[in-house]
Amino acid sequence: MTELRIRPARLAEIPRVVEIETQADQVFRTVGLPELAQDPPDPGRREALAREGRLWVLERGTTLAGFVTAELLDGHAHVGQLSVAPEHAGHRLGRRLLEHVEHWGRAQGCPATTLTTFVDVPWNAPYYTRLGYAVLPAEQWGPGLTRTMQREAGLPGLGAAPRCAMIKPCPSADGA
Repeated sequence: MTELRIRPARLAEIPRVVEIETQADQVFRTVGLPELAQDPPDPGRREALAREGRLWVLERGTTLAGFVTAELLDGHAHVGQLSVAPEHAGHRLGRRLLEHVEHWGRAQGCPATTLTTFVDVPWNAPYYTRLGYAVLPAEQWGPGLTRTMQREAGLPGLGAAPRCAMIKPCPSADGA
């Protein structure tokens, strides 16, 4: 069994993080969202997140196989970006990265984890639903999530398909 480890990203790894995101985004071509595959990630943004301690990488053996970014948004942990290299897909690495952010959020005292995603893309909202996330109605969005949804709607390709915000409550300390 290959060892998995999630840890903070190192600045020297930003080119690999950008490569993973670029490769992972190519799958959007298969669902009619080629703009997402054509819009390159911002290495400077990834570097800033690494400096802030909000970018984690997943090592599978000795290979960087995926990453996740997070922030505190409206009192919740919020997943900014999650990408797994295509050659490592199908091994539940995305789930492991999500769980990392959920644990990080609990350690910050957050009652829940949020994310934004495509409604109909199979590895987006349907996948997150299977992992315990539920659609968060717009009237329940805080100001930070509202700004995030508005900003994302203006990004290349993101306004091309229905999107939603989702939330997953943190389990209580007694496991309930």
